[in-house]
Amino acid sequence: MGNEHIALDAAGQLVDLSKVSVVDLRDRIGGYLSKARALSMMTWADQGEAFRNLSGDIQDEFMWALSGMIDEVKSAWDELEARRADT
Repeated sequence: MGNEHIALDAAGQLVDLSKVSVVDLRDRIGGYLSKARALSMMTWADQGEAFRNLSGDIQDEFMWALSGMIDEVKSAWDELEARRADT
């Protein structure tokens, strides 16, 4: 892949995760997990009915956004694991 440790910061700028502090990586993981959880909660139970009534394009974009958040968590987690392996 090659870009596993590159992500977007809050301003939409590319950031090298190898240069981000451990505290900021953990904050990043927590923030994206909270957002991903909130989005995923809208896809099942009573809320899921409304989600399934959206157009296919909107559902795809919604799931693409959710997938992007999960990818951000994985990238930050992988960086934390790489640092742990180096110590």
